[in-house]
Parts: sequence; structure tokens; C-alpha cells
Amino acid sequence: MPHPMKKFISISVFMSLFLFGACTSSYEADYKPSFAFSYVEHRHFDDTKTMDTVSFYLDEASGRYVFDTVACYDTLTFYTLLVGYANILTGFTVNDTTNGVYISFADTNVLHAVTMKPTDFKALNLAFKYGYTSIPVELQCVPRKAGDADFRFEVRSDSKYSPTSILMRLPAR
Repeated sequence: MPHPMKKFISISVFMSLFLFGACTSSYEADYKPSFAFSYVEHRHFDDTKTMDTVSFYLDEASGRYVFDTVACYDTLTFYTLLVGYANILTGFTVNDTTNGVYISFADTNVLHAVTMKPTDFKALNLAFKYGYTSIPVELQCVPRKAGDADFRFEVRSDSKYSPTSILMRLPAR
């Protein structure tokens, strides 16, 4: 007669293998990558010690996220998380479609560890090393002229539903 503890361990190992194997089945592995914004910090050009948050809303007609109006040369810092869910993230791109805003990565320390070499952070086009399902990204945007600045964030993963893009508009006065 087998020892009860051996039987318990055998059943536990079998159940663990079954459960972990079920998590990686093909029907669960294709999620559309997404963005998770924690907040957007606003630093005023004329008083860099003052910080607040800036709100934004989704304009249903254009499909863009529109921010509250800020002054030229104010700095907005986006604290966001790129999320691949069960899929591996492969890249991230920022496009300034109007050339009205200066965009840069605020903190490249984390990005150096997760991006392929060589990476030109000024080009705002990242290719990630294999194996990451979420990556924090901190971007700074500075409107350089009055008017509406449009830009786009795009995250890519190994999912068949990839890429995901969001359009943004930053009005500046």
C-alpha cells in the first residue's frame, strides 16, 4: 500500500502540471495589447515646482483622447504601463503627426534593460527583448507651438490582434 503522503504529492504534482498546461493553451494566448495610464503629470513652464494632473476624455467622433489645454512649453509626463497580458511585447512607437510637440522618454534606465541593442531613444521606436508581458514607460511631452498637437502611441506584441494604437490630441495656447 502506497504511503498517503506520496499519493498526496503525486496528485498535487499532476494537478499543478495540468493547471499550468491549461494556462498556456492556444485559445488563451491571443490578447490585444493595451495601455494602462496611471496618471498624467503637468508641470507649468513658468513655475516648474508646481505640479498637477491634467485630465483627458475620449472624443467619440474622432477616436482621439483629448487633453485639457496647456500652455506652450509646459511639460506633461505620461506614466503608463504597456500590457501584453499572456502575450510577449515586441515593440512600442510614438508618432508626432503634427510636429507640434516634443516627445521623449523621461526615464531610459528601465528601457535600457528591456530593449534590443542598439536603441535610439530619440527615434521613439523601441524593439523589446523577448520575454516581457508588461513594461512601464514614462514619456514627456512639451508642446512647442500654439494649436492642436496630434500624436499616436502604438504597442506591439506577438498576438495576432497586435498592434494597438491610441490617438491623442494636446491643445496648447
